[in-house]
Amino acid sequence: MNTKHLLLTLGAAVWMLASPAFAHEEETPAAANESASPRFALVSDAFELVGILNGKDLDLYLDHYGDGSPVKDARLELTLAGAKLALEPQGEGAFEAHLEQEPAAGVLPLAATVTTDAGTETLVGEFDLHDLHEDDDEEAGEAKHEHDPVEYVVWGGGALAALLILIFLSRRLRAARHSRSGGAA
Repeated sequence: MNTKHLLLTLGAAVWMLASPAFAHEEETPAAANESASPRFALVSDAFELVGILNGKDLDLYLDHYGDGSPVKDARLELTLAGAKLALEPQGEGAFEAHLEQEPAAGVLPLAATVTTDAGTETLVGEFDLHDLHEDDDEEAGEAKHEHDPVEYVVWGGGALAALLILIFLSRRLRAARHSRSGGAA
């Protein structure tokens, strides 16, 4: 094996070892930077109401608490921070509300009235929106980047592997030179 071939092999090996570690940092999926949509859950002995806020849309899911099945033929009224919301049925146990504007960050009081053939029940709770505008603050300033500890392990493992390959190849190169010179140092 000649020196040029050895150096090309070494360069290719180091490039292949280093590429996955650096590609991970550069090709972070957009979903990893997005936070989960704010949500709440109101629970009683009979019902569970889950709300998910997507911008100005509030998706609501009303289930039976015992088995998680959707509540059929229910009428739902929802009051958020003292304002009664207009709800549109979206199927069995599903409703949607369109808000005039995104709610302000903070803890907002909630009250839901569920009416079925069996009767009426009111569920009361809070919608915690403290982290709602955190993403806007990061976009306004410089977005902070945090490294996962696994990244350091990958980088360290890649560096160690590259070092071991360098040592191995340099010894082979030395041995090849030694054998060409006829064993004389």
